[in-house]
Amino acid sequence: MPFVCFTPLRGYFTLLRGYFALLPGYFALLRGYFALLRGYHSAPRVSLCFADISLRFAGISLCSAGIPLRFAGITLLRGYFTPFRGYFTLLRGYFALLRGYFTLLRGYFALLRGYFALLRGYFTLLRGYFALLRGYFTLLRGYHFAPRIFHSATRVSLCSAGISLCSAGISLHSAQVFLPWR
Repeated sequence: MPFVCFTPLRGYFTLLRGYFALLPGYFALLRGYFALLRGYHSAPRVSLCFADISLRFAGISLCSAGIPLRFAGITLLRGYFTPFRGYFTLLRGYFALLRGYFTLLRGYFALLRGYFALLRGYFTLLRGYFALLRGYFTLLRGYHFAPRIFHSATRVSLCSAGISLCSAGISLHSAQVFLPWR
């Protein structure tokens, strides 16, 4: 019987391990959201800043000759390419978010596995209680047959009644000890 009581406890520990496996998923999800927010925050600001710088250089070069106008075009081109860094940060945030969702899903599966282990522990405990009840009925049957054997025969029958009581005790003991291995 003591072996059976530890099986639901093992289920609870598996459930707790499932909850702890769920925790890094939430942290990765939060990190993904922060990376996403940083990507959204940095991409328009960088593009606006470089658009302003390139517009300023374009204005200076328009006041000057054709060579500064070419450099203004290069600066404007650099202003167009720089927001891509913000978009890549945004994309990296989306991938971190996706990885967080997969870690979260793995945590939910570990949690589900913990619930199934807990359920299996309860069924093992129930089977143990039924085996214990069967052992008590065997013991009761041994007590019921003992007086009849004692009244109908001599010491040999009393000895056999003692043997049947002993065997009922052994079966009860085996129901308690060998319960987890059934």
